[in-house]
Amino acid sequence: GLYLSHGIMKAHDGDLPFESSKKLGTEFNLSFPEVDVNSMSNSFFEKRTVLVVDDEEFILELLAQKFQRLGFDVLQAKDGPEALEVLRRNLNIDCVFTDIRMPKMDGVKFIKEVRQFNQSILIYVISGHVNKSTIEAQSQELGINGFMAKPIDHRVFSSIVYEIQEALKYKDKVRGQAA
Repeated sequence: GLYLSHGIMKAHDGDLPFESSKKLGTEFNLSFPEVDVNSMSNSFFEKRTVLVVDDEEFILELLAQKFQRLGFDVLQAKDGPEALEVLRRNLNIDCVFTDIRMPKMDGVKFIKEVRQFNQSILIYVISGHVNKSTIEAQSQELGINGFMAKPIDHRVFSSIVYEIQEALKYKDKVRGQAA
C-alpha cells in the first residue's frame, strides 16, 4: 500500500515524506501541490470508463478494484469475444487494459478487431508471458499505448494510470478545440 501511495503522490506532483523512530513510530505527511479549483476544466472531474480483459479471475478483479479506487467506472470481460461485445454495447469506454494470452481469441487478434471500429480508444497490454520489447515491436502496428508486465508492479500501474489520465485530458482538449 505504501509503495502504491507513494507512486500516486509522485504521479500527481505531490510527495509522501515520513519520519521514523523506534520510540515514536512513523509519521507520514501528505504533501499536495496547490491547485486553483476555479481554473480547472470540467473534464478534470469527468468519470472515466475502463474495460479490463483477462482470463485470470484474480488479475481481472485486482485491476478492477485498483481502477475503481481511483474513480474509474470499470467494465470486465474474461476473453476477447466477450470484450468485443462489451465494447459494442458501451461506446463511452475510454481505455482498454487487456491480457495477450487468452482463450478463444488472443490479445493481438482482439486489439486488431478493436482497431477496426475504434481508432482512438487507449489500449494497454498486460502480460506475464510476453516481454516489453516484443510488445514495443508490435505497438505501432497494433496501436498499443503501453505495456505492463505481470506480476503487477504498483508503481508501474500508478504511472500508467497517470499516462491514461493525461492522454484523456489531451483528447478532451483537442475535441473541445475541434467543436
